[in-house]
Formats: sequence, C-alpha cells, structure tokens
Amino acid sequence: MIDANQDTFQNEVIEKSREVPVLVDFWAPWCGPCRMLGPLLEKLEKESEGAWKLVKVNTDEQPHLAGNYNVSGIPHCVMFSGGEPVDQFTGALPEHMLREFLGKHVKDENIALLEALADTDPEQAVREILELPSVSSQHSHILWRGVQSMLKKANTDYIREALQAITAAELTNEKTALLNLLESDISPDELKELGKLFGSEKEIRDVLDLFVESLERNKGKQEKEKLIASFHLLGQNHPLVNEYRKKMAQILF
Repeated sequence: MIDANQDTFQNEVIEKSREVPVLVDFWAPWCGPCRMLGPLLEKLEKESEGAWKLVKVNTDEQPHLAGNYNVSGIPHCVMFSGGEPVDQFTGALPEHMLREFLGKHVKDENIALLEALADTDPEQAVREILELPSVSSQHSHILWRGVQSMLKKANTDYIREALQAITAAELTNEKTALLNLLESDISPDELKELGKLFGSEKEIRDVLDLFVESLERNKGKQEKEKLIASFHLLGQNHPLVNEYRKKMAQILF
C-alpha cells in the first residue's frame, strides 16, 4: 500500500497501472466507512501477491486530486489500468463484492492456467477448482463452461457442486434456474437435451419445440420450468427466447 499526492500520482498510479492494475482509495481520517474499507483493501492487496497495487489518497490533504476524479463521496475507489481509469465504486463494500470487483480487472496466473485447461477439458477444470481452499467469482465462467460440458454429456457427478460454487452476479439466473431443475428429478436424457441449448440454432429449436410440445400435452409445472430454465440458459437477449416465450404464453393463457 502506498500513499500518493499530487507530485507522486503520475508515477505511482498512471505509470504503474501500465504494468499492473492500480486501485486508488480516496479516503479521509474522519470517515468511518473509510476506516472499515481500508484494512480490507490492504488485506486483499497482500493476498494478491503483487497482482494489483493499492494506492491511498487522503482527500483532506489532496483536494485537487479528488476533484480531478470527481470524488463527491468517500470512500471512493477508482481502478486504473493501462494508464487510464477503467472502473470505480463508492462506499465500503463487503469483502465478497470487493473480490468480485477486483476479479473483473485482476487475473492471476492460476486463473489463466485453469482457463487454458478448460479449453481442452472443462470438466477437469471444474474438479480442480472445487479442490481449491477458496473459490472466487473469477472462477465462475470456467465453472459455467464445465457445467455446459456436463449437460451435454448428462454427467451429474459435479454439476450441483459446480453450480453452487458460481458467484458471478451475471450468472445468477442461469445458476438458479438449473439448480431448480436438478431438484425436480430431471432425467439424464432431459439433461442431455438441455445441453443442446449450447449448440447450433437447429439444435436449440429442436429442444425448445420438444419442451413446447410437452407443455402443450401436460401443461405441468415441470414442463413450464424447463422452458423458463431454457430461456435463462440461452440469455434473455437470445433471438429465439422472445419467439418461444410467446408460444408458451399462448399455451398457458
């Protein structure tokens, strides 16, 4: 952790951020939330072993620096990368949210190795992540790739554990929808059908048509949940989701 002022900011923040991400913590001694956030940031910086740097700016002593970055409330943190501010937040975030914020900008060597492994064996990457002493949001997309692979093979050995370990906010809907389906005694064949949602457009249509036909015949809760889960797995912006939502509504209403 380094304290910066007007004279050292260029060196300690702008130039240093061309080598590693630099998080600037704008704070003041009288600010209670600042005193809560500061030690937590220092702990996370130490834990990262140089993957990112923490720089603190006392806004009482350096009002010009605070003004340069439009600091209107403290604590206020700005992430610098490549010589530029790239992200920011205000307030004393809890540790899990700080880890998620940092995870968007800081990747350690172990994450890169796991990503490379996921390119060839996504399920092995999942197994290695689940053996780690702690799993962070940086692992979430690797875990999600493994889940997709497991679905395609109808392999349920690690799928629940992998889903439960996913913490990235942007995967919450997919995670919840799939966990709900797994709790409803879905068959291996139905799991394999869900795996086709990550294939070609024809495969996706075949699966959605199958679920729509099943809903039309039975109008049951599980049939409806399979379609809703499919929409979450595809993502709400997928071009086929709106089309099949209308088909589901016509059947149910």
